[in-house]
Amino acid sequence: MNGRNIKIDYLFGPSSATISACDVLADAGKSDHYPIKEHFEF
Repeated sequence: MNGRNIKIDYLFGPSSATISACDVLADAGKSDHYPIKEHFEF
């Protein structure tokens, strides 16, 4: 993340699921918003 710290406010998913992995993808510019890829287990 180019030495920048980030904070994830919310990850949305079913309440019955657990998050098995979460990746923050590289940003496409100078935005403070980053795409997040998450994997749920049911």
